[in-house]
Amino acid sequence: MKTNPFEFEAANEFSVEEMVDYFISDENFTRALSSRKNVFLMGDRGTGKTMALRFFSLPVQYCFSQRTDFTGGDILATIGIYIPCRKPNLGKTEPELLEPFLGRLHGEHLLITAMVASLADSLAIVRADVSSQEEKQVRNDVSFLLNWELPADRPIFEALGTVARRESIQAQRALNRRSADSHYENVATFATTFQPLIELLNSSVSSLAASHFSLMFDDAEDLSDFQNETLNSWVAVRDTSRISFKIATSTVEQRPLRTTGGGGLLERHDFIYLNLDQDFQNSDAAYGKMARKIVDRRLKQIDIEGHADDFFPINPLFAEGLDAATERARAEANKRGLEGRQIRDFVHKMARAFYFRGRPSQANHPPYSGFDLLVHVSTGVIRYLLEPCYEMYDSALSQRSEGTQRVVSIPPSIQTECLERMSKRRWEWIKAGFNSSIKGCTAEDAQHVHQLLDQMAVLFRRRLDLHESEPRAISFSVSATSSLEAKKWDQLQHLLLTARRAQILFKRLSTSKVEGRSEDYYTFDRLLWISRGLDPVGQNARVSVEARFLWNAAFLNQPLPLDAAEKKEADDRCEPLLEMFDRD
Repeated sequence: MKTNPFEFEAANEFSVEEMVDYFISDENFTRALSSRKNVFLMGDRGTGKTMALRFFSLPVQYCFSQRTDFTGGDILATIGIYIPCRKPNLGKTEPELLEPFLGRLHGEHLLITAMVASLADSLAIVRADVSSQEEKQVRNDVSFLLNWELPADRPIFEALGTVARRESIQAQRALNRRSADSHYENVATFATTFQPLIELLNSSVSSLAASHFSLMFDDAEDLSDFQNETLNSWVAVRDTSRISFKIATSTVEQRPLRTTGGGGLLERHDFIYLNLDQDFQNSDAAYGKMARKIVDRRLKQIDIEGHADDFFPINPLFAEGLDAATERARAEANKRGLEGRQIRDFVHKMARAFYFRGRPSQANHPPYSGFDLLVHVSTGVIRYLLEPCYEMYDSALSQRSEGTQRVVSIPPSIQTECLERMSKRRWEWIKAGFNSSIKGCTAEDAQHVHQLLDQMAVLFRRRLDLHESEPRAISFSVSATSSLEAKKWDQLQHLLLTARRAQILFKRLSTSKVEGRSEDYYTFDRLLWISRGLDPVGQNARVSVEARFLWNAAFLNQPLPLDAAEKKEADDRCEPLLEMFDRD
């Protein structure tokens, strides 16, 4: 067992047993992943895509079936094959140097051999269900149909995996010759290798006769262009009687849904689309409930039967201050003559704002604490929830009293200390220039992102102090894009994409106030607001910021205007600066 129950390493680093121990089912998407449909699973890094795919893989389901609480039925009815795409032998660009037809074949070959190797590794868990006669039949069929001779001195599925890896290596060696004829002649394709292999397993092994194979591609954005189009072409066939595809990919790096024939995939026609990016507004929403289940499950691993809210208690002074602010807001609502629901809405919007406004300017930051606040600080990303939990638990271990054997809760003081330290560290990383670790990011890009973030923090702080109806808004949408010339608009979009790649900015889709249309809005990593004394809980509101002012903030380091009067002042102030920038 891990010494810290809140380990947040990549899900593919967990053992099979740990996967069973830690996984929490989300009914919003788990039914689709266990179905025979084609599914695209989208989400930012850390939202649980890998965890979900791995849980439905055959080795994990087999381990799960050994538990007394297993109610999943026949684990061989739908066999999940987990295929990680972030591997050195996948996504290689060498096939693109060949003539297009040969390049596509070689890209497909590398993908097929990886799929067969993953299939073999997964089926090794059920080798005992294959009789000696069936094993002999599979060996003969593979030799006759695929022209692959399986090593006789190894178990059937281990032998199959070894041959698949050999075929991958042979092709890569041919590509490494970099000559005009550097292609591998015995390429494997879906039609000539993988589909016949599935058919012969169905026909030769009685325990697999009715099995459906769910091929689960993780980090599919790492595939090459050729491989991405090939995978889409398989999905487009739409024959899911024996094989279906579950494809997990980053929302930021989502690849085109184009096939090798130049067509495209259609949602609901060719596949189901599932988005793991959580659009949450309060801790009682679906994400908040799932967050509590995840933490409760991990606490159980260290024999703590309590709940997340008990393990991460709120600072009593923080709670008292919020309660007092709530009463002040209710009194103000009565003073204004509000009634019924109007009072409830006013208190909901203004109570926490009153608390933050009422703190002396020279006072320290609020004693941020409580599990509810942790849920909001995570910005809807499971990894961002576990990260502070891990650091807090580690600090509590180091500071526990002499003779104390275990941590039974995280004191509010440790919660506050860790959140402030992590927030400061995140700001330092951004300010120091995070370009070295982010794809397509220059040092200038990093500086401009920091300037945009800094000016956005200033705007949110001013709104918290001054705004009457939406003081706690900490999300924004981009408006008046036509006010910005095309070149500058492209520059701004590039910065937003860079910040999203760094996972300090998240894009969500929600309903617009205008005619009920949908619009994109953006939320910065809420942990950042701890260092600025803001309220990371926020409210169900977003600030509409004109594109030109966002560009001015990022590239000219100019304040974002709060109202119409400030917009006019900002335009006048920025005019000479824009002239200088354009000349440079």
